[in-house]
Amino acid sequence: MNRDNFTQERIDWGSLSHNIGSASDIPQIVARLQSASTRDEAAESAWELNERLCHGGLEVVDATAPAIQILWSLVADQSFHWRHYVVQFIDCVAVVRGVYAPPLAPRGASAEYACRMAIQKGIGLVAELAEHAGEVNIRGSCIELLGDAGEAEEVIRRFSIRLASENDPSVRADLAAAMAAAAIRVEESAERTAELCADLLADESAAVRFRVARVLLRARPTGVDLEHAESVLDTAYSEVRRTGGFRDEYA
Repeated sequence: MNRDNFTQERIDWGSLSHNIGSASDIPQIVARLQSASTRDEAAESAWELNERLCHGGLEVVDATAPAIQILWSLVADQSFHWRHYVVQFIDCVAVVRGVYAPPLAPRGASAEYACRMAIQKGIGLVAELAEHAGEVNIRGSCIELLGDAGEAEEVIRRFSIRLASENDPSVRADLAAAMAAAAIRVEESAERTAELCADLLADESAAVRFRVARVLLRARPTGVDLEHAESVLDTAYSEVRRTGGFRDEYA
C-alpha cells in the first residue's frame, strides 16, 4: 500500500480548533515534521501535534480526525524517516477514552467517533508494516497501534504466536504490550486479561515486563494487581536502561 491510497481532501483548517486555539497552524506543523532533518526537530513537531490534537492521550478535538487523514500518507511514504513518530501520535489518539478505549463513543458526530473512523482507514497499512517493515522503530510502533486499535482477539492470537519465536527484545516487548492492550479492550474477559498479564509480567525479558506494566498502569483495568505492576515497572525500568531495549519514541 502506498501513499496514493490516501487521498488528501481540502480541509478548511481555520474553521477547526484544537487545544490551544485555531487549527490553522496544523499544516505548518505537519510540514515541519515532514522536512525535519534531526531527531529533535521531528520529535518537537510530533509533540506539538500531540499537545494540540490529543492532549497527551486525554482528549480529542474536531481537528484531530482531519489531521489523521493527512498523516496516513506520511506513514505510507517509505522514504519518510520519521513515520514512526506519526504512528506513535496516532496511537496516542487511539487510547483516548471513547476512540478505542472503552466505553466506545457511539456512531455519530462526536470527535471520538470521527477519530476512530479516521484511524480505521489506515489499519490495513499498519498491519502490513507491523508484519513486514524492516526498520524496528516503524515495525514496533505499528505493533503497538494494533494493540490499541486492531481487532482485539486477532491481535492476541497472532501476536502470541509471534512472541514465542521473536528474538529481538524490543519487538518482543512491543508484541507483549500490544497483547495486554488488546486483552484489556475485550471487556467481558477480565479474568483472562488478568491471567495473560500476570504471565507477561513474569517474562524473563525486562523490556517485556516494563512495557506490559506501563500498559496496565495507563489503562488501570479491573482485576489486575496494579500494585504488583507498579513494582515490576520500577525494577524493570532500571534493568532496561542498563541493558537497552527501548526503541525511539518522541515522548
